[in-house]
Amino acid sequence: MEVILTKPFEHQYENEMFQGIAESLKRTGQLHAGTSLFAGNLILGDCELDALLIKRDGICILEFKNAEGPVHFVENGPWTVGEGQVKGGSRDNPFSQVRSYRLGVRRFFERNWDELVRPYQINPEHVSGCVVFRGGISFDDRVLDLNVRQWFHVTDQERLTAKVSAIQSRQINLTPEFIGRFVRMSGLEGVASPAPIVKTEPLRVGILKNSPIRESYK
Repeated sequence: MEVILTKPFEHQYENEMFQGIAESLKRTGQLHAGTSLFAGNLILGDCELDALLIKRDGICILEFKNAEGPVHFVENGPWTVGEGQVKGGSRDNPFSQVRSYRLGVRRFFERNWDELVRPYQINPEHVSGCVVFRGGISFDDRVLDLNVRQWFHVTDQERLTAKVSAIQSRQINLTPEFIGRFVRMSGLEGVASPAPIVKTEPLRVGILKNSPIRESYK
């Protein structure tokens, strides 16, 4: 498994979540060398993502949230989680936020169709999204429309590895060649010295120098 962090997150809880998730994914054997990538704090197309997880049979956007408790889901308006409200960045809620990111990631693949889609077994419509809460939550996904439930997930950090194991698509079957090409075309190539945020061996972790994507957004 390759782990790439473009630069430390603004908030410490995000750094801690990224570290913990990377270690858990490696420890539980969810990801395999050559056919998996866990990238953090990256810009893909026009979306700034907390993390993107690519494995042989799935691609999933991860959005980190620092909250815990029962999750009250609504499609429009803020969510109530525990005793507080949780929004989705500039969006009303995490669902709207992840939905917009998913569309952005799909647009990235569509713009790079001949290089990343046509040569490989990948259906961009099968990209998933998951809101990951730092603390323990309760959430009944039966409140979701069936079509939404096929791609949208809500969990907490402790149970994320089990969720990742269940995120699979018969229309995604990725190869080491795809991972390498994706890293180059997404601006993630050029990993420098090991980052202090994720230290567990044998994870390959680095912070990018002068990411061309991030430079374009300054």
